[in-house]
Amino acid sequence: MTSISGDIVSAARSLAALQGYVQHDGRPYVEYPPLLPTILAPIKLIGIDPVHSVRFLNAFCFGLIIFVAGRWLCRSIDSLALALLGTAAVVLSLPLISVTNYAWSDPIFALFLLLFVFEIEKYLENGEAASFYLSICYAALCCLARYIGVSAILTGMILLIIGRKDALRTRFKRVLVFGFLAALPTLVWLLRNYSITAGATGERGASEITFAKNVYYAASILSGWFLPGQIPVAPRIIVLGLILAGMAAWLIRSAGSSRQDETAGAKIQKVLPSFALVVVYALTLLIVASIVALDRLSSRFLAPIYVPVFLLLVFIVDDVRQAAIRVFFRKAVNVVFVGAFLLWLLFPLRYVTRDVRHFARNGAGGYSSVQWRSSDLIRYLEQQPLDGRVYSNEPYAVHILTGLPAALSPRKHLFNAPKSRTEDLALFTEALASGRETRLVWFANVDRPYLYDIDELGESFTVEVLEKRLDGSVYLIK
Repeated sequence: MTSISGDIVSAARSLAALQGYVQHDGRPYVEYPPLLPTILAPIKLIGIDPVHSVRFLNAFCFGLIIFVAGRWLCRSIDSLALALLGTAAVVLSLPLISVTNYAWSDPIFALFLLLFVFEIEKYLENGEAASFYLSICYAALCCLARYIGVSAILTGMILLIIGRKDALRTRFKRVLVFGFLAALPTLVWLLRNYSITAGATGERGASEITFAKNVYYAASILSGWFLPGQIPVAPRIIVLGLILAGMAAWLIRSAGSSRQDETAGAKIQKVLPSFALVVVYALTLLIVASIVALDRLSSRFLAPIYVPVFLLLVFIVDDVRQAAIRVFFRKAVNVVFVGAFLLWLLFPLRYVTRDVRHFARNGAGGYSSVQWRSSDLIRYLEQQPLDGRVYSNEPYAVHILTGLPAALSPRKHLFNAPKSRTEDLALFTEALASGRETRLVWFANVDRPYLYDIDELGESFTVEVLEKRLDGSVYLIK
């Protein structure tokens, strides 16, 4: 069962009901791009709710990522054994499995990001118009899936300048065409958002996490992809630094040899799109996370580049293997490289097996977890639907699990931005003055420090307990 994201599900339901991109609380859907709810809405029209259809969509995207990555490996490296093991590593990629577990846009974003990389690679290799326009389509879809998809557009523009030896005027012309067409759908969406709300991407505070701190978080996440979590962060980051230094040395050596050696040039052209995307995506993410208050960087934010990073590593490892064969016995070298890869695969296999068992016992997580599905307060709301206006410190759970529309209870400040201020308390007071009964569904196990708690609300309003359950309460606010 897929864990559920309330914004996307409610927007898809609203779109299927021909009410436009609207969230369950009546506010416009602007914080995220429109691709995923747009895909889920037509499926809702044939009777499959987004809560259920998204799990099949995610499974399809994950399967297609495995197929595309495996096909690239089989066509790009000489060792079939390493290609198959690399494909197995994609199957066991915990970062991708984790995001596929949720009703998020990450799986479809990761798929289009991968397809973009491979299509722009084809264009750089053969200059075919079909590959050029397909790369534009995939870059545009990346942006429509997640705003950070702009990194695909930036990557494409850079590669069109440095990746081919056409006349400079021709390259600049293609850069302009690529950038305009790839960005156009998202620009239209942002203009729509700006015309109906105060901000084109919703209310977002300023980040209080420095760029250096975000670099540290990213390094600890990336190192955790390749080394067990039992190893302390500092040694893991050192090993990651050595891996990155080795990759940089390989790229520099291959780039230097490419002028005299066509084979080396072909290798650089093969990995340049993946390398450029990884660098541009990571820098874009670090800069944005240091300016805008997001969740603290986690594996989710970096998961879309897991496959490009891994394919790049496997390609370099295979090239090193071929160099070693020229010095040592072929069979001995193959045994060492394949054996080392097999041993490393035990690491992701262990963690994936552990997590799958956890999901089987406790649900996929989020609102699909056993904890939420067995909530005493949710069970009460199902049996006693509330009239009037409903607020909650977890409105998505209320809407997804009971169908009741609920708004987020008043915020003291914007998410992860303690220095910001909101007008929520004044708007809440105005809503109370309208005369409609207002109830607050408060879950005791939900911690959102940016919301006013019950005691703080009690300083400004009369708060009366209507129903007390094991994991929370329902209050009447006057």
